[in-house]
Amino acid sequence: MPSLATAATLSSTGGTGKRRLATLERGGASDATGGITTLIEAVQNGQAQAVTRLKDRAPGLDVDAHDDCGRTALMWAAEIGSVEMVECLLSFGAKADVKDSRFARTAMHFAARAGHADALKTLCAGLSASQRQALACAPDIYGMSALYLAKQQQGDGGQAALAYLLQCGALLDQPLLKPSKKELEAQQPKAGT
Repeated sequence: MPSLATAATLSSTGGTGKRRLATLERGGASDATGGITTLIEAVQNGQAQAVTRLKDRAPGLDVDAHDDCGRTALMWAAEIGSVEMVECLLSFGAKADVKDSRFARTAMHFAARAGHADALKTLCAGLSASQRQALACAPDIYGMSALYLAKQQQGDGGQAALAYLLQCGALLDQPLLKPSKKELEAQQPKAGT
């Protein structure tokens, strides 16, 4: 189940997003500016075929580009818990370690916060043990790791996410580690992404 913030964003795509997706489904092209928006809308609506068509029709599309919310398509797929979309985007070259432009969170943070253990497992499938541990322990701008966010989640989903992150090597007693201002500036996406 998407979070309230996710649901609000999903519902805000409205008619314009549906028209863009319909155009894509009919074989229409998407311009470079609307490409990332269309990609994210397709992810949010669970339309794997539209994601594949968009990638085929716009081979230069940066699947790691940030939207107006500062997130990538992979982050949306992880927060929604769509294993199919996470797999699809990873197959197109999306990177699990890209950070959002607002809070320096990765897709792992979003999946953990929403309690989606299967999405976490899919995100980590092609990573080495040290890469999984680094992602599980990486702090956002508030010093919160994916494990910290999973601990905040109530219910079975949060417990499963927590258990998986511990298997990845996340430290249960890891203190909140706030990155320095210099580290935060280095993490910000370059203009135009």
